[in-house]
Amino acid sequence: MDALIRSFLLMLGVLFVLVFGGMTLVALSSATLNFASLIAFGFAFLILVLVLIGLIGAIRNPPDE
Repeated sequence: MDALIRSFLLMLGVLFVLVFGGMTLVALSSATLNFASLIAFGFAFLILVLVLIGLIGAIRNPPDE
């Protein structure tokens, strides 16, 4: 894969994490906290953590050329 395309896709992934995390925090601040909302926000943060783990792994281990 071309280095420019790889960098673009990694930055797109970072942008997704930033936007999704920001939207989650805004929703958390304006939501009524009950059991169901806490479970939903827990899943949202779990998704963020899993995507971040994948992005960090992709950044630290570039493909062999």
